[in-house]
Amino acid sequence: MNTRMSARSSRPFRLISTAAALLGVGTAGGAIAARSAEAVSGNQPDLDKKTITAMFDQVGGPVAEHANLEPLVGDSDMEVRITMMPGTPPMIARAVGQARWVLGGRFIELRSTPAPGEELGISSIGYMGYDKRQGKYFWWAIDSTDTYSVFAQGNYDPDSRTFTLLGENQEPGIGMVPFKIIIRQDNDTRGTTQVWFKRLDAPNADAEGWAMMVEMISTRK
Repeated sequence: MNTRMSARSSRPFRLISTAAALLGVGTAGGAIAARSAEAVSGNQPDLDKKTITAMFDQVGGPVAEHANLEPLVGDSDMEVRITMMPGTPPMIARAVGQARWVLGGRFIELRSTPAPGEELGISSIGYMGYDKRQGKYFWWAIDSTDTYSVFAQGNYDPDSRTFTLLGENQEPGIGMVPFKIIIRQDNDTRGTTQVWFKRLDAPNADAEGWAMMVEMISTRK
């Protein structure tokens, strides 16, 4: 699910990334350009709006890999465990999550808001999808803690029903720090999301330097 941890000077861990989208660039855009050239040369009739829409649906529509995202869809109650500093007990917060297919089943929109009565007022919006160009799943998110976005991409393991997505952010005063998001569907009603940072100096880091900073347990309503 969608989560980020804010970090100020007193909190050395922070997710920062940039993301952009180019409209009409890619396989479908190239196909339309080719058809347009043929139309000018007299080999094809002029493209109309319906034809262009159909071409986008045919070339840029969802594929079989998108089905692996389906278990994430729905409303859920979330327990969020945040480790503010490595080696310290986690802070526990409650949130409500909503996940919906959008844009013709190409992406999942993920939203989270504080549960009623929760004092930790963090809200977030994110998107997950499958990029056919790269053969990778991706996650992009923003939240109410700051003004930046976060991006990660990776693969899906059908045996463990787990997405492992990797990214990198610029940590103020530290530089670029790798992070990973592990999204696992434990069963039909329960899912677990973990956010890990790679810091060899973290007290609770594993042998490779990964330290878990956020864990969310989602229970579907």
